[in-house]
Order: sequence, then C-alpha cells, then structure tokens
Amino acid sequence: MSSNRSAPNSLDFSPSKSDMGFEERWLVIKSEAIEPLESYLLTRIKKNDNTKSVFTAEEYSRIYTLIYNMCTQSQRNWSRQLYLKYSETLENFLREKVLVKLKGVPGPELISEFQLGWSNYSIYLHWMGRFFGYLNKYYLKISGEGDLMSKGINIFYDTIFLEIKDKLSISFCEAVESSRLGNKVVEDTNLKEVVSICLELSQKSNILGIYENEIENPLINSLCFHYKILVDKWVKVDSLIEYLSHIQESLNSEQERCTNYLTDSTWKKFKKSLINIFLSEEVDIVISQQNSIKKLLFDNEFEQLKLLYSLLSSLSNGIQILSAQIKKYILECGQVIVDEFTKLICQKDNPDLETTVTSEGENDLSSGEVHQNFQYLSWIPQKCIKTPFRKNTQELLFVQTLMSLYDHLSYLLVDCFERDTLVQKTINESFEVIVNMDIGCHNQAQLICNYCDHLLRKECWTDTKSHNFSDCEHFYVMSTKIVELFSFIHFQDYFLEIYRYSLAKRLLQSQNTNSEKEELTIISLLKNKCGAGFTSKLEGMVTDIQTNRELNKKYSSYLDVIFKAETENKDIEASENNIPCDFNLIGDNSKFLNCSKNMEFYVSVLTSSNWPNFIYSDFVLPHTLRKYIDRFEEFYFTETDHRKLSWIHWYGQCVINYNKKDSKGTNYNYEITCNTIQACVLLLFNNNSLLPFDEIRSLLQIDSSILKKQIESLTDSGVLVKKQMGESNKSLLTTEGSNFVLEVNPEFTCISTNLTIKIPSQGETTIKDRIEEDRSHAIEAAIVRIMKFKGEMGRNELVSHVASQLECIRPSTAIIMNKINYLIDREYLSMHEEDPSKYVYLS
Repeated sequence: MSSNRSAPNSLDFSPSKSDMGFEERWLVIKSEAIEPLESYLLTRIKKNDNTKSVFTAEEYSRIYTLIYNMCTQSQRNWSRQLYLKYSETLENFLREKVLVKLKGVPGPELISEFQLGWSNYSIYLHWMGRFFGYLNKYYLKISGEGDLMSKGINIFYDTIFLEIKDKLSISFCEAVESSRLGNKVVEDTNLKEVVSICLELSQKSNILGIYENEIENPLINSLCFHYKILVDKWVKVDSLIEYLSHIQESLNSEQERCTNYLTDSTWKKFKKSLINIFLSEEVDIVISQQNSIKKLLFDNEFEQLKLLYSLLSSLSNGIQILSAQIKKYILECGQVIVDEFTKLICQKDNPDLETTVTSEGENDLSSGEVHQNFQYLSWIPQKCIKTPFRKNTQELLFVQTLMSLYDHLSYLLVDCFERDTLVQKTINESFEVIVNMDIGCHNQAQLICNYCDHLLRKECWTDTKSHNFSDCEHFYVMSTKIVELFSFIHFQDYFLEIYRYSLAKRLLQSQNTNSEKEELTIISLLKNKCGAGFTSKLEGMVTDIQTNRELNKKYSSYLDVIFKAETENKDIEASENNIPCDFNLIGDNSKFLNCSKNMEFYVSVLTSSNWPNFIYSDFVLPHTLRKYIDRFEEFYFTETDHRKLSWIHWYGQCVINYNKKDSKGTNYNYEITCNTIQACVLLLFNNNSLLPFDEIRSLLQIDSSILKKQIESLTDSGVLVKKQMGESNKSLLTTEGSNFVLEVNPEFTCISTNLTIKIPSQGETTIKDRIEEDRSHAIEAAIVRIMKFKGEMGRNELVSHVASQLECIRPSTAIIMNKINYLIDREYLSMHEEDPSKYVYLS
C-alpha cells in the first residue's frame, strides 16, 4: 500500500524551512509514519502477515532523517519531547485501538484476539523502534531511562495486560479444563502462544512472575479442584491397581498437556500437586487396604509398582510406607516357604545333610510334586522350582527356592524401586530374618553347605558334559548366588566349620585338578565377603592337595628305584598264605610279602591346623595294607624328619576286587570303593566266612563305636549281613549291642560292577560342641585384646567393641558379660575401684 503513496509538499527540509517548530515536525511524523502504520495494523487479521511492505526504504529514510535532525540540533534539541511523544503514541494506540476490542470479546475468543493484539503491537514496536532508533543510540544512554523496546513492553503491560489479566487467566483455565473433559475449544498452538507472550513480557520488562502468577498458579488451582473431585470418587470404588491405573492416565495426560503448551517447570509443579492429591489422607484408605500393595507384589504388577514408587518417593514418609509393605510381603513369602519345607523335610526318615548323595534314588522328587508345592508363589517361573542337579531333594529345593526369592527381590529393587537405599535395606533385613529361620531340626547353614557340596560335585549335575565348571558362566552365577545367601547367615563360623568338613571330603575323594579351580572360585567369593582370615584355612586345604601331587610324584620315583632293586634280589620270600581270596586290593599280588609295583598308592599329607579335627582311629592294619604304609613312611622321613604322620583311615579310600561265585557256579567280579576301615573289615573275611563283632574288634583292636558305624555302611550296601547270636526273634538291623555275627552275603547282587560304600559321617553334636568351644575362645581373646590396647574401658563400650569385632559370631550381650566375669575370675581384668561400670586390664 505504501509503494503508491507520494511524499507531501510539507516535507521540505531546505534551509529556508529550518525554522519549523516541534509541533509542525511532529505532525509530519504522525501523518507520514504513525497513521499509515496504525491504519495497516487495524486491518490486519492474520498475525503471520508479511510486514516488510508497510514502508519503502525511501519513506523509512525520510522519517528517520527528520527525527535524526530533531535530535541533533544544537540549539533546539527535541530528544526529550520525541521520547515523550513516543510513549504517548504507544499508549494511545493500545488504549483506543486494542484494549477496547479485547474488552468486548467473550472468553475463548479473548485468547486469539490477545494473540493478534500482541502480534500487531510487536509490529508497531518494530517500526517505531526503527524510526526513533537514534534515541536509543544517544539520548536514552545518557538519560538512563532504558531502551525503546523495554519502554514499549512496559506500556503494553500497564495498559493492556493489567486490564485483562483476570479475564485472560479465566479464559485460559477454562480452555484447559475443557481439554481435560474432552471438549477442546482452543487450539494448543494458541495456548502456547499466550504462554510465550507472558514469558516474553517478563523477560523484556524485567517484571518477574507474569506467567507464574497469571497462568501457572490459576492452572494449578484448577488442576487441584478437578482431580480432588475425581479422587474422592475413585477412592470409594477402586481397588489399588485400578486407582494406580487412573493415576497413570492422569499423569500422562497432564504431562502431554505441559509438553504441548506449558513449560517444564509447570509440569514439575503439576506433578507435585497431583501426587499430593492422589496420596492425600483419604487415599490412605486405598493404600492401607488389606493386601493392596502386597497384591501388586504377588501378582508381579511391575509397571504399577514403578508408578507407586514414583508417587511415594515424592512424599516425606512415602518410602517408609512402601518399605513396611515390602517387609510384610517378604516375610510372608519366607514364612510360607519355611513352613512348607519344614513339613516336607521333617517327613523324611533320618535326614543326614552332612552326607553327600551317592545312591541313585535317594530323595528323588517327581516334577509333579515340585509343581504342587510351589503353585502359590507367582514369581517362580512356570510355578516350578528346578535345581541344576540330577536328583532333587527337599533340602536342595529349599535353598533353590530361597535363591529364586532373592533373585525376584533383586529384580524388584533394580527395575521397580530404582535401587532405593531404604528399600534395599528393608529387603536385606527381611531376607536375613528368613535365612536364619530353622527348618525343623536343621539350621540353614547346613542346608546351604549341602547345596554347595552338590554344586561342587560334578557327578551331581544334570548334564556333566555341558558343564565345564571353571569356565562355565552358569557355575559362577550359581556360586555367586549361594554366597549371597551365605552373607545373611548369622552364625557364619558354624557354616565355615560344616563347609570345611564337606570340602575335606570333596578334596580327599577327588583328585581332579578342575575341581580345585571350582573350589577356589567359591573360596574367593567367600573371601570377598568376609576377608582373608575367614578363608585362610580353606585355601590352605586346597594348597595341601596341590602340594601332594608333587610329593606323590617323588614317591613314585622312589618306588621305581626300590622295585628295581627288589626285582634283582632273588631271595624274595613267598607268602605261606595260599588260601583263595574273595577280597583283594586292586593291583596287590598276595603271593608276595613285599609291595606290588602294580598297586596305586596315593597319600594326602595334610596340615593339621588347616583341616578339620578328624577322628583318628588307630587300629591294627592287615599286612596287605600295612606294608604300603610302612614303605611310604620310610620314604617320607627321608624327605623330612621334623613332622609326625597320623593316619586318618576314616577318610582313606581303597578299591577292592570282590570275586563271588553264585549257587550255579557263575563267577562275578565287583570293584568295591570304600574307606580304609571298611576295607580292613572285608579283608578279614578272606580267611573266615563268618565272624562275630567282638572278634572283628579284637582282631583290628579298634573302638566299638567307630567299628559299628563302618559295619552299618557295609550291611546297608548288602555286601555283609548281620545275624543275631542266640535270640533269633530280634531284629537283625536294630541291634544296639555287640551280640551279633557278620558274614559275607551269599545272595549279594548288584546291577553295576562298581559299588561305592557310603562313608559314615561324624556326629553333628561333635561339630556343634567344637564350634561352641571355638566361639568361647574367640570371645575371650577379643576381650583381652581390646582391654590390653585400651587399658581401661566402660562396660557398654567394651561390649560394643567385642560385638563389632566378632560379627561372624554375633555373640549376645549376656554371653559377652559372662566371659568378662570369667576373665575377672582368671585375673585378666578387674573392676575399676571408683567406677564399677568400668574395667581395668591387669598386665
């Protein structure tokens, strides 16, 4: 429109017109710049119309030059007057042209009209800023009144915004509320533009909080009012999971709303307000409903648990509320598991957890029984617990169930509760309670040791070919899990003692180097948990076995020299015993009194301080065995002369060839693997078909209690049978005295030609007594060590120090006080003369 406009004659700036006054010149500015600009803006209906065509470059240059001359005259400098006219013009435009229109439109239309008014005014400011630009460069810098843009923004705020802010705020909230109800009356882009205008007003006018006070706060009030009504309705009819679904939908919709046309800071305030509403006092009714949160846990509602954690974490005591519910859930799960397995395990006859499973059918469980027992635990995969072992026992299934429960809790902690420290503490404390519950007459330390024993025996695994132990990731994962269970046990010294016995059996019964790598894997994990002192003896046991290989290589070389010399000696004595033998040591030639070169004789020399206190059973060995032991001692004492060898025949291993002929004259050969004592008993039957118990004891000169345990294993295997002497009506297998005889079972048969006789276990009471004795010494030593360092100490402080040093034992205060009194009687300590609550160390 301005391209066809011609310049008026009044705009003549020749020297002859230089005496024109301010008003005359202002009229020129008004008629040539302001009025055309306002005329254009009043006819503009789209805020994105092109504004570059309002003035040509020539028109703009003429107006700018006029204002420039008015500001640079030395005698008549009209900068101040121009600045005042600038402000007056803007205010008049807004008041007369914009405000009147905004006051006359209804609510929803006000938003779009406000946008258009702001857009027009922005154009107005743009051109006025260009025309009066020289004021910014000189006059306003000197006067310090701010730039033209800031002045213009402040005029808009005072003239327009303050007049319509209440109406604008109401219109904005009504538009948002209509959107919540599904009736969108204003487009999101228009609402976003209003937010942008408010933020720009704050930024350019230096008036803080325009958006927050006029848009955000009213929206939050509207939000609270809207959802308070809904929450009151939901609480009365919804279950917790339904209620959480409503919360999730509400949070998602409000977040989307904030993303579309509000700010990130508004979403944070929205979320906080929503959570306060959703978790108000009335909502406690839903959360505290019986089994509400627990039902989410039992039903594996992971997404809902994530939401619940997110909500509760925003409250000061929210995580405490959640943790209390989680604790109830864990303890209930644990109690159900413990009760179920207590019932199942107690149904078994004579459970012997310290003994390794060796028989094919022992304690085998069908898959149907497994499903039936665990169908109430929804977090167990496919309602079924499976171990990696060939044979499932109730003891193994119990430990596997605990591992599965701990895996489930770890998943909840990471995936649902964001590794929250308070939740983690609750899980650990609750699981600690479960792991330290007794299962009938059994301590869980026994059961975990039993699981470790199976884990470390390759023959117990389901598929030994697919498990390359030390390189198998599955083995390492299982080992890590079982050590995690161990870390919750209170009496870790009891676990350690049982573990040492089972480790001793494994090491002595297996010469496989790979098994030692597996043992060291678990020992390393235990070391990381409890320190080097806890596992030093275990490492020493493995080291002994590794050292024995080199020792036995030397012994083999020694035998080669001896046998070579004996072969050259032609005066070898023949044995006078030519009675046919039923039982022979594999590789031993009974025709010679000297050792046979074909006999495999391997000796494990153990460091007594590392190994458990085995029962030493001194007795008379048959010459068949004695000659090999004598030959090894002869060699050993050439290697060292400052060590004494004590033979532990209980855990020695012999392989005997049993030749048997049945009634039809058919010969059968069996290889029987047993311990040394059992081998000696069997060898006695080469000369006698029937032997009384007392005669066997007399021939071997062995303790009766030890002999009875060994004979019981032999009769259980069927190799020997027990017969009562005299009263034939008494049970043959329950005889408690020694009034019975033994004979080789003439009806003995076995599917396999290789038979392993079970090694009797040492009594559990013996282990417990030894542990109690060790604990007693450890507590006394800790008290003396602390008092020797401190010299003088209060009662409570001393008890606390002792308890912290003996975490693996966890002695009670009463036990510590008893030991303190004991040491006072022994004159290691005394009470302080002036303060009876203090103790003094006596040097």
